[in-house]
Amino acid sequence: MRQKHLSLIAATSMTVAGMGFISTTNIYGADPAADAQPAAQRDPANAQSAEQIVADWPEVAKKSAMETIKKHGEPGGINEDRLVWENKGPYKTIIAYKHQVPHHFPVKHFDTLEHVIDYMVPSDKFDELAMFDGSLIVERTKGTMAARCDSEAHNLIALNLAHDIVTGEKSVEQAKQDYAQLAMALKKGEKPADTQKLTFEVPKDAGDPGEPWKSQSAGKDANPDEAAARGDQNANPALVGVVTVVPIVATDPALPKGATFGRTISHAGAMRDTLASITEAAFTRGGFNDVVERLVDMDRNRIGNDDLNENDLETLDGRVAQLRKAWETKYGQDFDISENRVYAPLAFAQGRITDPAAFASEWPVNATAMKPGDDVQTAAGAVVTDRVEDQANIDEGREIAVVRVPAELGMPALNVSMIDEAFGWKV
Repeated sequence: MRQKHLSLIAATSMTVAGMGFISTTNIYGADPAADAQPAAQRDPANAQSAEQIVADWPEVAKKSAMETIKKHGEPGGINEDRLVWENKGPYKTIIAYKHQVPHHFPVKHFDTLEHVIDYMVPSDKFDELAMFDGSLIVERTKGTMAARCDSEAHNLIALNLAHDIVTGEKSVEQAKQDYAQLAMALKKGEKPADTQKLTFEVPKDAGDPGEPWKSQSAGKDANPDEAAARGDQNANPALVGVVTVVPIVATDPALPKGATFGRTISHAGAMRDTLASITEAAFTRGGFNDVVERLVDMDRNRIGNDDLNENDLETLDGRVAQLRKAWETKYGQDFDISENRVYAPLAFAQGRITDPAAFASEWPVNATAMKPGDDVQTAAGAVVTDRVEDQANIDEGREIAVVRVPAELGMPALNVSMIDEAFGWKV
């Protein structure tokens, strides 16, 4: 069982990571600020201040949020897992997140704070920005660029250097080196200009709405909403920036009973973050515990109670080293997953549990079809039902999702079952 579990982690990570050549930008199913409730609309009797909200947040997230509150005042939007400020200084939006996303460039830290500016990135610069920093978020339709890190100073570094890349002033390698040097200067108590303010003028109305899509066969404008309502899986999906967020239709045979699924994919970004983190951890020596932390609570507890010995982990680390070496040999660079380049082709189904017993009998969904082109079958009910009493997170109203990596290069489609727990989306 232990070897099967380790193999599944490696196989899943390899399937997702193998798509790293696709050039795209970050995925968001909806504006991450949209869920935050405006302060003016909150019930005064039950309202908490932003400081009270973040009091029980993880330490890095709390520090980032408190620094932002001190500088920009009470946020305009407040939610239990995020705070939102609009139109503060040069920023279109500032978002402080409760959920901490591990990020290892230029050193290990957690991404918790996002600064959004109006900015148009030419399409031929997307690849370079993705190679520079996986926590840069570019949306061409909205005309925005955002940086996400653990402080405003670090986000200013990323945005300023991204501008230098776009204008051709710096190469990706030069920008990476400068980022590391500026971050080190900050740590020493210095305050370089690039860490204190934007060094360029922020444009206005930088969005690009694009052109209506025309069917190559019919030669007429497509209506993705009508096509999706008919269950047409080839419907033109909603575009977010230059990223395609593809909804899995509610009639898809892979989706479990006992849950309802809609067309709105509001947490694609958070799901993407979890998949990026678990994949990065799976390909890092000594990253097994980081992988486990991103699994659902039942699996975390089960693995925590398992007697994993050093030989098992050494064997796993050896396989990781072999994979990283093979990558370096083939592509001439260290293995590095850029969030902005890997996850564009993913399809999402997001919903809520309505019948826990029926849902548990088909959850998690089967990870793969038998071969490319086969319908994906649901999981064996009896096995999962026996465990349902141990799964406290399978309850009515719980948000769940299925994320699909499409079939490619002779490999079948991969379905990833995810549950929204107290500390974010888990696999």
